Amino acid sequence: MDGIQAKEEILKVLDELNNRLIAKETELHNLIESNSKLLQRIEQLEESNRKLRNKINKGSSFWKDLFAGSCIEKIVNGFKKIFT
Repeated sequence: MDGIQAKEEILKVLDELNNRLIAKETELHNLIESNSKLLQRIEQLEESNRKLRNKINKGSSFWKDLFAGSCIEKIVNGFKKIFT
C-alpha cells in the first residue's frame, strides 16, 4: 500500500505544479496583452507628439515671418528700447 500512497502523493504534487504552471501561463498571457496595449498607446502618444510639434513649428514660423516682415517688429523693438 505504501507504493500506491507514494504514487498518489506524487500525482498530487504534479497536479499542484500543473496548476501553478497554468496560473503562470495565464499571468504571462495577461502581461503580454497589457504590454501590447501599452505599446499601442505609446505609438499613439508619439504620433500626437509629432503632430503637435509640426503645428508648433508651423505656428512659430508663421509668427516669426509675420514679426520679421511688419511694423510689429518696429513696435516691439521700440518697447524693448524703452524698457531696457
